[in-house]
Amino acid sequence: MSEIVVVHGYVGSGKSTQCSRLASDGLDGVRVQHISAGNRLRAIRTGGEASEFSQYINAPDAPSPLPDWVVEGTIFEPLDNSDDTLALIDGYPRHPEAVESFHETVSRRRHKLLGTIAMQLPMDISVDRIVARGKRDGERLQGEDLREFAKHRYQLDTQTTNLAIDALRRIALTRFVDASGDIPTVHSRFVEEIKHLRQQNG
Repeated sequence: MSEIVVVHGYVGSGKSTQCSRLASDGLDGVRVQHISAGNRLRAIRTGGEASEFSQYINAPDAPSPLPDWVVEGTIFEPLDNSDDTLALIDGYPRHPEAVESFHETVSRRRHKLLGTIAMQLPMDISVDRIVARGKRDGERLQGEDLREFAKHRYQLDTQTTNLAIDALRRIALTRFVDASGDIPTVHSRFVEEIKHLRQQNG
């Protein structure tokens, strides 16, 4: 069994950065596993990671966005091969319709959902961070301009991710983190809220 924390938030809020750092450090002697929906899909697209869903994901006519059953399947592949870990699932479920299925899958596979960490970030900082970061390998841009893509992603998060967070709040605890500071400052806030979720579920 793994304890699961969903890490959500606006594009550029540092979800993957903070999760990766905690996975590297561990938490109070517990092994931390970081599973990023976006990173995993990009790695499958570029051949960096194997998946039973790779043929579907890499099909020329694969829909965008991918169906939830595909994304969910790729997330639980590495998770089901681990025991007694704290798993940080970064960026999924992305919209409220996927929350119920996700919760059922967590229970069916005998994991425990501790709650959600929601990374908060103003749009101007989100856009600036995405532009500074540049296009990632395997990332599919809508249009040519990265700044416009970043604005679109932020607006999409407002319409979908925030609704997913609201849906997750109805089934488990949610803690909000101000992600507008530098990486060490945000990391301290992030770890504090992860610990809070674990204590509340203790």
